[in-house]
Order: sequence, then structure tokens, then C-alpha cells
Amino acid sequence: MQKRIKILYLFPSLRRAGPTSGMLALIKYMDRKRYDITVGSLDRLPEKSRSIGPALEKMNIRIKTFNMHGWWGLLKAGRVKKFIAQESFDIVHSCGIRPDIVNSRIKKNISVSSVREIIGGNYRLLCGPVFSKAFSFVHKKALRKMDYIITVSNAVEDYLVRKGLDKKSISCVHNFIDPEWRKVSASVRRRDPGNGATNIGYIGNLIPLKRVDWIIKAVGDIKKKYPGKRLRLHIAGEGFMNSRLRSLTRKLGLGDSIKFYGHLNDAAILMDRLDVFIMASEFEGLPRVLMEAMSVGITCVAPDTGGIPELIENDSTGYLFDSSSYGDMAAKLEDVVIGGRFLDAEKIRKRIEDDFNAEKGSGKTQELYEDMISGERLRKKAYGG
Repeated sequence: MQKRIKILYLFPSLRRAGPTSGMLALIKYMDRKRYDITVGSLDRLPEKSRSIGPALEKMNIRIKTFNMHGWWGLLKAGRVKKFIAQESFDIVHSCGIRPDIVNSRIKKNISVSSVREIIGGNYRLLCGPVFSKAFSFVHKKALRKMDYIITVSNAVEDYLVRKGLDKKSISCVHNFIDPEWRKVSASVRRRDPGNGATNIGYIGNLIPLKRVDWIIKAVGDIKKKYPGKRLRLHIAGEGFMNSRLRSLTRKLGLGDSIKFYGHLNDAAILMDRLDVFIMASEFEGLPRVLMEAMSVGITCVAPDTGGIPELIENDSTGYLFDSSSYGDMAAKLEDVVIGGRFLDAEKIRKRIEDDFNAEKGSGKTQELYEDMISGERLRKKAYGG
């Protein structure tokens, strides 16, 4: 009988977010007879309503928390090392700077990291130029010690290679979503959910990187230009820009046109209301929320940054704008909501179903695990796109 492969997935937290939701989709389609899976969290478990814990328990996945909250928690990295030694894991697959640092220091197993974004972009906007350089240096140093790296887009892979990481140790498995995440038929979606307005949506973190202020200003500019057009902007998410964005909304006199939802446990509730989904991020790896919007046939407007052009076929399955240009973003949004340039919902949905579904992505990841376990040098595979 073939020996089962023991894998520990290591995350900063089990809070429901893009990386943890991606891991859930990956595990759902893994061969459980072949893989013995444990999911570890450096931080304590969040409240159930915001945690993937209940979903893991439903799949009979073991959860291990290490109570290593924050940067000082790294001083307790011996807890992870001891647990890995006791359990004899074959592979430790980490995601995020703190888990990657811990993983890079443990050499009794195969170390794998998932890199989901351009290293440094987030740090620069969250921590400023000085601290971002330090965080970027530390993270890249940890990644260089990894046996293997899996990126979510070709753009992220190319970035790591440019930064001097070994191309032979890196493979791209495009980010993916579970096709069953929301059982809505794109062909029967209603574009007007009864409020008589065109509904625009943004779901994500409210941080400078995401440039949600651009979206608010664009809605204001379009309403000034077309005062008779009813537009509603729905913003879901949390972050330290929340109060500033609400102040901007009031300053522009858009209080009746913009609704802030805060954190949503189920993004599908809002997706079902939308005609258009928009992102304005300065950097992205390959955003799951954009895939979720496309999977239900929503026309999307997004920047041509990172891996997004690998996902959206411009003017066919979405609209791309110059990520450095507010004017281009506003013009593309206006073309859709005023010019009526909504794209074919079924074609958009099929793009995700055919090329970015979890069953396919999980299969490719398992192939990589088999290569690692077999002891072969990781073969560079042109996964995705």
C-alpha cells in the first residue's frame, strides 16, 4: 500500500480571506487517501463567523494553533519545529511572511511557499518606504531558503526570478476558485435587482494599495456628468482607510449613492446585486474576488497590473485599464455604466469554469507534490494561461 503524504499547511491566521479560501478550495479536491492534511495557524483562532475553522472541521481536517501572535510570536518558532518533528510531516506548505520565515528555518521536511503577490508592494504602502525594504529583504531571504515556490500567476513568478530566486524551484499554478462557491447561473442573472439603479461593487481590503478612493471619485465624476443616471456603489471590506473613505463620500455628496457594508461573511450576498465589479489596485497577484465576480457573469473593470491580464481577456471577458491612470479607469467604468457595454455573462463565467477552477488547480498542485516527494528536481511546467 502506498504511503500517505503528510502535509502541514501553515498560515498566519485562519481568518477567512483570499489565501485561506484558496487553501480550502485546494483541499476539497485533494486525494484524501493519498494525503494526510493538517492546517496550522500561528495566531489564535478568530471568532467562528470570520474563520475557516468550521469549514475545515466539516471536511475532517485537523487544526493546530501555535499561539504565536504577531512578530514577537516568531520567538516561539520552536513550537512549530517540535510539532513537525513529532508528526513527521513530509511537506510544510506556508503562505505569508511569518509562516515563510518559520518554514525556511526547518529543514527536516520539504519546504514550500505559496507567493500570491509582488513582494514589497503591500509592505511599502502599509509600512512606508523604510520598513518595507526591511520586510521585503527578510521575506525574500526566507523564500531563497525554500525548496519550492508556487506562485499564483506568471507575473509573480517573473518578478521573483528578476529578484534573483532560482527559476528551477518556481512553478506557477494559477489562482483558482471552487466552481461550486456560488450556485448562480450567469445566464439568468438579473442586472436590475429592483432599485432602478446600476449597481457597482467593490469587495476587498480598505487600504491604500486598493485605491478605493479612485472608485468613489469616479462614481462622483460620472454622476456629475450624467445627473439623471442612478448609480449605486456598494463597498464591502475593512481596513484603516475606512473612516477616510466615508469622509470622502460625504465630502463629495455621495451619501445616498454609496453604501459601506463592513466585513461580509458571504460575498455572494452582495455579488448577486451587482451589474459591475471594479478594482483599482496598484498591485495584485491574481485576485480571487475578481474570479468570484466573473464566475457569476459580472462585467468587471480592473487594472492591467500583476496577473490580472492573465485572467481577463480585454473587451471579451472584462475590461482592463492602465493601472497608472485614474482617467482611464473612470472612462472604462463610464463606458459600461453609461454606454451599456456589458459583456456576455456566459462567456465570462466560462472563462473561470474552464481555466481557473479548483479541481484543475488542485490537480496541478498535487502533481507538484508528487514530483517533490519522488525526489526529482522540480520540473518547470507551464501551468495555466
